[in-house]
Amino acid sequence: MIASDLLAQLQCHGVRWQGAEGLSRKGGAGPSDHKALSLGAHTAMVPMLNRASLDSPYSAEPDATGGQALIFREGLQVGQVQLPGVPNFYSLSTEDGTPYWKIATLHSKDVLATTVR
Repeated sequence: MIASDLLAQLQCHGVRWQGAEGLSRKGGAGPSDHKALSLGAHTAMVPMLNRASLDSPYSAEPDATGGQALIFREGLQVGQVQLPGVPNFYSLSTEDGTPYWKIATLHSKDVLATTVR
């Protein structure tokens, strides 16, 4: 399957994520029930923490490093995706002690979002 076609299918159907604990967040900038998946030069926000993705024919099995995952459709491997890594700035904090990850979220390799209240 062509990479862009697979990502479009994943966006439509979502993906069941093995070991989804810890993937979600309470909200803020951007969709809290989607995760960025890259396949080749293409990246898409894919639903995986919502009701619809529970019935998806697609499932993902992340590798031990958390940097990649195999994608399966009804048990047959159809692709491999890359996941955004944890950015270095997440370990930093402001002078008053606010962690940077509370200020801005890196959704993908080149998508940074923040929420102003």
